[in-house]
Amino acid sequence: MEANLTEWYEREIKPVHHGVYEVRVKANGKIVRWFSYWNGTYWCMSSNTPGAAYVLRQTPSDAAEHAGGFEWRGITK
Repeated sequence: MEANLTEWYEREIKPVHHGVYEVRVKANGKIVRWFSYWNGTYWCMSSNTPGAAYVLRQTPSDAAEHAGGFEWRGITK
């Protein structure tokens, strides 16, 4: 496990807190990783950086909807 990050959670498990998380999906046999904001109801558009994902926090993610959600992990305290 990388320092200061949780283990990966399955897409059926949703985060408890609102915020930016590292997310991943399998696309065409490859694992793709981004950052996405969880608003408590749905995943928002993803980006290559946490800051950009935060800016996109008002727009639902088509990728997450298509994939049935994201696998995700967050920063540990």
